[in-house]
Amino acid sequence: MDRDDIEKLLTGEKKRELRVEYAIEGIIEPFTALALTKSADYSDVKNILAEKYTKEHKLVYITLNASAKKLERDFKKYNIDTKNILFVDFTPSSGKSNPDNEKNVLYSGSPSNLTRGLIQINNHLDSVLGEKSFVIFDSLSTLTIYNEAQDIERFLHMLMKKIEENKLSAIILSGDYDERESMTRTVAHFFDRILRV
Repeated sequence: MDRDDIEKLLTGEKKRELRVEYAIEGIIEPFTALALTKSADYSDVKNILAEKYTKEHKLVYITLNASAKKLERDFKKYNIDTKNILFVDFTPSSGKSNPDNEKNVLYSGSPSNLTRGLIQINNHLDSVLGEKSFVIFDSLSTLTIYNEAQDIERFLHMLMKKIEENKLSAIILSGDYDERESMTRTVAHFFDRILRV
């Protein structure tokens, strides 16, 4: 029985778990990957990756789609231990500076302010130096709403350089499974792998 036969027997989240496992199979850390996913599968893929990489890593989760508080609630529903997650809240409504003194959340402001966001992200990445850490960036497709392609390319270049310097692994999520092919081609050279999950 091959992978396609096994996948046909599964449904829903189990099928997506298998697709994620196949996609990352054989990748040796540290690595960087752009994970392209279909909109309908996005939430499950995000949760599967968070669950997988919080087991053995300190996870730095950079979010542009949902607030850190919402992600924390969602992850707890999936029994994902959030004690091992550092959130960088880069959502449009995160312009405040750590209002609740949350030790695992850093608010970076609007995704349209890439310079400020990159400084905050770099500070967070520096805070996990020496720890076995993993970065999930959620998501490239959201960056395209707020920024021009050349600004995104510059931002990703600097982010990937910092991740490489710190010898971290990272997966950048994108809901552009096959919608924004030009953006994928523009940034593909920054990654070791392009994953379709």
